Amino acid sequence: SSGEAPALAGRAVLELGAGCGLAGFAAWAAGARSVCLTEVPENLPRLAELASINGCGPAVFTAALDWTRPLPPEISTSRWDVVLATDCVFWPGLFAPLLRTIGSLCDAAAARGEPPPRVLLAMADRLGRAQQFA
Repeated sequence: SSGEAPALAGRAVLELGAGCGLAGFAAWAAGARSVCLTEVPENLPRLAELASINGCGPAVFTAALDWTRPLPPEISTSRWDVVLATDCVFWPGLFAPLLRTIGSLCDAAAARGEPPPRVLLAMADRLGRAQQFA
């Protein structure tokens, strides 16, 4: 692998812990075929509103995803070419659940006979937490 980010045009992208959805919206703007913005249920209405405000249409959608629980079927049965997670390592108690979620996505792809998704993580090192995660 060259270490370069994958081209996103025509790809199915899953954003973990989307927050305000910036990475997912950037993937959509870069031509992703579909983008699923995942968050805990209480944050989904705001994400849906932001998708609407940005005129994303049905290519960008939201789904509830709690890293401490098994993947829901709408996530585990879908093919994801790229998984994004940005600024998701502030709470040390969620490090292991995040890694398990990423592992479960790769395992689900393998079970369907598909290659694993390309996983891209971006983080700021606040209070040394990114270093702890690494």
